[in-house]
Amino acid sequence: MFFGIVHFILAQSLIKSDLQIGQIRLFDWSKLGFPEDISFGMMTNYDDTERYFFMTVHPNGSFDIEEQEWNLFEQTSYSDCMNVFAQAKLNSETVEGIIRDSHGYINSIIDTGWITIPEIFKLHEELSNGNTYLRNKEKREELLNSVIDINKFGYENNIYYFVGVKGYGMKRNLHTAAHIRKIEIYEDAPDLFDKLLPLMNVTFVRNGQLTVIPFPFKYLKEYIRALTKTGE
Repeated sequence: MFFGIVHFILAQSLIKSDLQIGQIRLFDWSKLGFPEDISFGMMTNYDDTERYFFMTVHPNGSFDIEEQEWNLFEQTSYSDCMNVFAQAKLNSETVEGIIRDSHGYINSIIDTGWITIPEIFKLHEELSNGNTYLRNKEKREELLNSVIDINKFGYENNIYYFVGVKGYGMKRNLHTAAHIRKIEIYEDAPDLFDKLLPLMNVTFVRNGQLTVIPFPFKYLKEYIRALTKTGE
């Protein structure tokens, strides 16, 4: 536990350092095989003002972060992204983040408010039969697949995913449920998320747990937090 906390603190420190030099060092970005830039966007409210921030990561893991202002009369390279945030607000939806590739294709991550439910009756039977630790890997995956690892699925022509705790071999207590998020695909964009799943299979964001949205959003959150602390 002690070494896990130390590792987490060091990772947070390294993220802040990465923000200063504009280079991701906690993850080998080049292994993803992205031949072009990809951008991650977030909206935040500060002093009753909606502010939009975008992090563009280059194929070598270097990145740029910039703030964009909403302007009905002036189009920017991120206007389509800001329109997504605005439309979601009208639909009473919460967009946790936007992903845009170099061709302008956009996917967004929407909090559905739904949660997963484990196979509680089968789980009760297994526990009653003495398998209190569910040591069998196949049995564990069968009964706990709704609360472990990263799972992506389709339902009624929509795409969803959820992130639980790390699966086989984990030593931590299980959560009773995982939050389900929707991947919204805009216009004729492809599903960008399959290539981004490795960006959630990291444990340096949530102290040993998988992160629930791609980790570049953590960089954006830290950048925004630093700005609001300085009052910029």
